[in-house]
Amino acid sequence: MDEQPTLALLHRVVSIPTVSIYSEGKEVKRLIGLRDKPELVEAIQEVLKK
Repeated sequence: MDEQPTLALLHRVVSIPTVSIYSEGKEVKRLIGLRDKPELVEAIQEVLKK
């Protein structure tokens, strides 16, 4: 975020870590804050099921 402030603003990143999941070029899920592996896997699987 500090190294790329323009990129952070473009993607609305205000906290680290931020994980954005995209589908067909659009953000469909955003996770803010530290997450464990099962939570990340679940979020990705949710998006893939759609």
